[in-house]
Amino acid sequence: MKRVEDRLRQLPSIAEEMGMDATAQLKYRIRNAARDKMNGRKQMLKKLAPVLAMALVLCIGLGAYLPSLTGTQEPSPLTAQAAGDNDPNAMVRSALLDVPQGSIQISTSQVPSYRSIWVQGGANFPLVRLEGRTYRMLTTPSQLSGSLTGDLLGSVNVFTEEPALADSQDVVSNIVAEGEKVYAVNGMNGAMVCAYVDGGLRVFQRVGYADSAVVGAESLKDTLKAQNVIALELSDVGAIQDSTKAAELMNVLYQNAVYQRAGGGETGQSLLIYLSNGLTMQLAVKDEKLIGCGTWACPDFFEAFEEAVAE
Repeated sequence: MKRVEDRLRQLPSIAEEMGMDATAQLKYRIRNAARDKMNGRKQMLKKLAPVLAMALVLCIGLGAYLPSLTGTQEPSPLTAQAAGDNDPNAMVRSALLDVPQGSIQISTSQVPSYRSIWVQGGANFPLVRLEGRTYRMLTTPSQLSGSLTGDLLGSVNVFTEEPALADSQDVVSNIVAEGEKVYAVNGMNGAMVCAYVDGGLRVFQRVGYADSAVVGAESLKDTLKAQNVIALELSDVGAIQDSTKAAELMNVLYQNAVYQRAGGGETGQSLLIYLSNGLTMQLAVKDEKLIGCGTWACPDFFEAFEEAVAE
């Protein structure tokens, strides 16, 4: 500022003759120049605003389109398949129309991790016992379709936290209230039952309990009755979504499984069995053995399953 004032003192006397102080004149010119420059920038921004808006729209659109170009889009849910007379997928598409959304959920991962569909409990898992057979409650479905509700099997007459101590002739439960009715599940031929729990019709799968599993000369097929299998999922190994191949693997299991003992328990691996009626069954897996209604050894099944996954 001092340098400016020094130069102003050297201005021609014409400024004085005009009656204008030189310093004031210079300040006036500087302010006008700054104001003109700012006005020019504002006018330029007004002209560029439509162009910048269009560029932003293009960037957003390109960002949404890029995943399809690079192959990084989210995977679509895995669709269970089944065999038909002409169209191999026709039966499953027809079946899924009658199944509540979310009832069948097959892992989208090539190597699915362990997923349990058993309802957890304390010392005794949630169960129903009738006619010497034990059924464990499943997490899915949370409400069974009325079309799958079968014949009345009996009513719970003993509600207890220690079902193992109850008489085998009683209809016993530690989750279904006393007096509630227990029904068969259509098409499952004794492998599943259902009953109301807290207002929802819940499904129970047959299992071993308290050193009791099979009755008489029952086979694994007798305790599962898994008909119309549309898919299989073996945690840490893979998923079979072709119903024809899944049915072949179930036949290998039924024909070769050897009963080991009544006991079992949970493990860190499982076989999920998806049925065309929308229900899912589960067997725990350990050391080439399957655990459900007792423990069954079947190395042939695991070998065939791994070969099917590798195809």
